[in-house]
Amino acid sequence: MLETEIKQCIQTLASEIAKDCEDLQSLVLVGVFPEGPFIADRIAHVIQENHNCQIAVGYLDVTLFLDHSLHNEQYIDIYQTDIPVNLKNKHVVLIQDILFTGNRVRAAFNSLSYFDSPGTIKLAVLLDRGHRRLPVFANYTGKVIETNFEDHVQVKLAEEQGSDCVEKIINLYSDTMPTQHEMAL
Repeated sequence: MLETEIKQCIQTLASEIAKDCEDLQSLVLVGVFPEGPFIADRIAHVIQENHNCQIAVGYLDVTLFLDHSLHNEQYIDIYQTDIPVNLKNKHVVLIQDILFTGNRVRAAFNSLSYFDSPGTIKLAVLLDRGHRRLPVFANYTGKVIETNFEDHVQVKLAEEQGSDCVEKIINLYSDTMPTQHEMAL
């Protein structure tokens, strides 16, 4: 997936979120680390330009709510949660880069439980790759991609990587080396 496709997905997500929200002043976009905050900022920027209003944006770290036994990581990265507004009765849209098993979404819901009750919580994802382990779906989806469960998909954004792209590595978790790198999904 190339930079132009990512930009189009951001435009689509922004349009769908704004159309679905009756009161944009009550909208709060909450980006889930690591890539969600960048996507949330971009979506907010598009909505603000198209509707001439301010959109509240927050950032949510779900690291401590994830099951780290699923990964072979020695160290975990902790980010700072920053939600600058009270969420009580707000229309919250969680923003993630990739929806996969649903574990990160579950962790986000658990993390949000420590804040005042939002009026609604919805989910927007740049990519949906299927293979759910939990009954989770996205209310807003930029693009659905086909993958195998064992594939590794990574969103790389200009804010950290210098340019936008999606990298799909086939069979990353098999006993052999990856067989193919795909830059365009």
